[in-house]
Order: sequence, then C-alpha cells, then structure tokens
Amino acid sequence: MSAPSCACPHCGRPIALVGTDGAGTITAVVERIAKLGIARTSASPEMEIIHRAATVFGVKANDILGKGRSRTTVLARHVAMFVVRQDLKRSYPEIGNFFGNRDHTTAMHAYARMMTLLEMDDGTLATIVRLISDPEELRKAQALPPVNAAEIAEKVETTE
Repeated sequence: MSAPSCACPHCGRPIALVGTDGAGTITAVVERIAKLGIARTSASPEMEIIHRAATVFGVKANDILGKGRSRTTVLARHVAMFVVRQDLKRSYPEIGNFFGNRDHTTAMHAYARMMTLLEMDDGTLATIVRLISDPEELRKAQALPPVNAAEIAEKVETTE
C-alpha cells in the first residue's frame, strides 16, 4: 500500500505523506522526496522548513500553519517553529505571524518545549530536527533505520 500524497496549496507540487497505517517511515519519505525532486527554490525558507516538517511527520503544510491540535500536527508545528528560530534566527513575533498569525508567546512555548524534549531525547527527535533543518541530511537519511512519525509524537506526549 503506498502512502497518500497531495499537492501543496502554495506551489501545487506534490507532497509525499507518511501513511497513518504505520507503514510510512522516514526512509520511505526520503525515497519519495528524492523521486519527486522536491527542492523548491521559489518558496521562502520558512515554507521550505514547513514542507520538510510536513513530509517527515505525514501532515499537510496547511495543518502546520492551521489550528489543528492532533499530537502529530502539534509536534510537527513545534519542530518547524524551533528550526525556523534556530536556523533562520527569526524573532518570536515573526515566527508567530508566519505560523498562522499566532501570538509570539506561542512561538516561545514551542521553542522552550523543544529544548526540554531534546534534553530528554534518546536521539530520535534530534535526528528529525536535523532532517528538517538540512535538506542534504534528509537526502542522506536513506541509511537511517525506519522511524514512524506517529510513534514519535506518542512517545513525546508520554514523556511530558
């Protein structure tokens, strides 16, 4: 069974999604990205990060920007906010505005939560952050053992 896919609402290019049946893995996502050649140069750096987070976590980019509160969506949103802050050095108000006109304190909470989770992490979440942060790492990740994004979200939820 192949993972579902959809078109990006911003650029119309296909987005590979991790299946909710547990069959999707980071390795499978990386293979689909390589096959589809998803490397947009016209999108903003923030949207690039959001697209990579959506791909890795198996959610839509609109979900990350939207109001959804599922575990996987919230974790994908928090990871994306963290990467935007770390890599692009955006201010909290800029991040909040970009992620659906949220208050800057939401971005601050996401960053603080990710710092806490990364301190308690066994390396899995750090790997996901690195994959989203660096497109080259995402391409190289085919050698990584499979990781299910839904399991990661559930594991993070139980450690809090």
